[in-house]
Amino acid sequence: MAVKLSPVPHSGRARNLRDLSDALNNLYDHNGDLEILDEVVSLRRETLELCPATQPDHAWSLDRLATALAHLFLRNGDTEALDEAIVLHRKALVLRPPSHGDRAWSLNNLAAALTYLHQRTGDVNTLMEFISLFREALMLRPAPHPDRSSPLHNLADSLWKLHQLNKDRGTLDECISLVREALTLHPAPHPYRQATLRVLAQAYLSRFEEDRTIEVLDEAISMAREGLALCPPGHRCRIYHVREFVGLLQRRREFTGDDRDCEEIEDWEAELDEFCDLQASLRL
Repeated sequence: MAVKLSPVPHSGRARNLRDLSDALNNLYDHNGDLEILDEVVSLRRETLELCPATQPDHAWSLDRLATALAHLFLRNGDTEALDEAIVLHRKALVLRPPSHGDRAWSLNNLAAALTYLHQRTGDVNTLMEFISLFREALMLRPAPHPDRSSPLHNLADSLWKLHQLNKDRGTLDECISLVREALTLHPAPHPYRQATLRVLAQAYLSRFEEDRTIEVLDEAISMAREGLALCPPGHRCRIYHVREFVGLLQRRREFTGDDRDCEEIEDWEAELDEFCDLQASLRL
């Protein structure tokens, strides 16, 4: 109603468009309706048009549209939407130099969009760029900054990806150090704790493969078990935790020759089979 009552060129239209897009975005977060996300993109695009570069809200308008476009890519794989999101985030970052209070926000947003691009292309230069961006964002949020946990987790996860490529021990050690700190900032029931535990478990697995120390593998299993407990049946990330947990148990059995994990492995594999059967039935 407010948007209808403030047609172009009404001075309050941009604000009303922003408020409506936020309300619809919250609704999309709850119901996942793609048509609602499309409307959010449309509203934020018009908001950006009403906030030219001379206005103080221009950078935020760039960011908000870019974030919606990135979500659109995640939902339907629209690569043009992702490319546009990255361009818009870059423009917003230019408007926030090192002394700007919102620069860390822009760094994190651009880096996140680049992680999506890397997942699609596997380009190493993209990986190195978002590591650099996350590192700068972390530097701008020193302890005990209340928003430190996000770039901390993101940098640790990015270094884990880099270690998968370069197998560098220094990269792995830095990853583990950062993710341990992130874990202290994500006490249960923090929504990021399960994701942080998942990264730490996989990092410990990599250290085990280098050191062949059973205590390290046991620690990886302990982290993975806690992360799995935070993802009850129905949780969108549970299947990933189950798969990785089974892999860790199987690795311990292979290394030790001990069959103590066999029964538990069978139980978790049964859940994986049920999930695969459900997915197959949904595709029919």
